[in-house]
Amino acid sequence: MDENEERCMATAQPLLRDMLEGWHEAFAKYRTRYPEDIVAEHDDTTTANCVRSHMWMEVSRRFSDRPGCTLLNVQGFKILNYRDELVFRFKKVNGVGRHHPGFPR
Repeated sequence: MDENEERCMATAQPLLRDMLEGWHEAFAKYRTRYPEDIVAEHDDTTTANCVRSHMWMEVSRRFSDRPGCTLLNVQGFKILNYRDELVFRFKKVNGVGRHHPGFPR
């Protein structure tokens, strides 16, 4: 990592565990609580939208009252602003950090 990446990760560190746990909760909710016949009808976009909605609810529950965290809706983009130093937008990526066209089924 370069110096800027290291600084960003150090700033984000207090939030990362809750973000990761929130992601797992959101994805698990989609994988276990939606009926299989409904999931089978979802295309990649629908799946991504469902999981992203659950993730935003997890972010809201975990960070809405946390000092330094501000939840924003900027022209439809749900964003977590942390101490006016970092912003987080929640988007599914693959194992190497690239935007992934869909979710694994």
